[in-house]
Amino acid sequence: MKYLKHILIILISMSFYGTALANQQVFAYYAGWSESEVPDVSFNGVLPAFALIHKDTQGNYYTDYSQSGNFQTWGTPAYHATNDWAIKYADYKNDLGKLYVSYGGDRNLDLRDFIIHANQDDIEKIASEIHANMKKYYFTGVDLDIEGWWSNYQDGDNVKFANNLAQLVILLRQYIDADQQTVGAKIIVTVGLLSAGPINGIGQDPRQLMTEFYNNAEAMNAVSLINIMSYSSGKEGFYSNQTLMLAIINTFKVALHNDINQYKKLIFGVLRVESARVNVPPTLIQQLAHDVIAPSGIGGMFLWVIGDPVAGANAKDYILAMQRGLGIIQ
Repeated sequence: MKYLKHILIILISMSFYGTALANQQVFAYYAGWSESEVPDVSFNGVLPAFALIHKDTQGNYYTDYSQSGNFQTWGTPAYHATNDWAIKYADYKNDLGKLYVSYGGDRNLDLRDFIIHANQDDIEKIASEIHANMKKYYFTGVDLDIEGWWSNYQDGDNVKFANNLAQLVILLRQYIDADQQTVGAKIIVTVGLLSAGPINGIGQDPRQLMTEFYNNAEAMNAVSLINIMSYSSGKEGFYSNQTLMLAIINTFKVALHNDINQYKKLIFGVLRVESARVNVPPTLIQQLAHDVIAPSGIGGMFLWVIGDPVAGANAKDYILAMQRGLGIIQ
């Protein structure tokens, strides 16, 4: 009887672990300016980078894709690379498209500046412009890639930013779900590594804090996923330091009040390089996925970036490594 109990415990544990892995996802950004192909393998979504948002002299906001290969325009290499992949691997039977538009990035300081200084009219106009572009080009969802917004601002601006971002996300969700074509589309927010608080082994930067955003229940319910830019900043041995990786995840869990319904939205981002001299082998990413990400209960992983010539093996190797480590594939 004792052995039967042990067998049952093992089987139940394996069943739980397998279920957790099955719910985790893998995403990858795509460098729209690169004209690269998307790896011919199925994963959860491609995020072409970046759509820029600008403001004209009349105070109207508009989207500019020109710096990123015009990836929304039929006939461009970036359009065909991303759309051909998305059409091949989309799960239309279950209403799962796989192509997201990513606004922001380090190419679009305007977006962060607009959000910090926005009044309610600005927030409505920005949300309306983003929704209109999602609808016009049939994107599955949107990524607000805010990343290094804090770098040019003063202490206290992070509070204004976090509050205004929360209102933008809430309103964008309302616009999306009120439209039959876009209802249910995902909203992703991509955040800096220290946005949830200080992390042992990395440090802190009070300007990065997004406490007000994470504490806004309505905004957090409107958000589908939160991408964490878990990048090394030149530190070698970064992804092999599992204690540090767990510290990152646990810091975000605490910021989300250890609510599984919220922290399962966290997507852990990785680079293919740790410094100018060190490429990260896919085997290390697979180990990270298996040992840390999979059992953590967060939502999965993302790769920066398809199309970057700077380093390492093919992006496909990293996507497959993440999937194997998470138990999505064998």
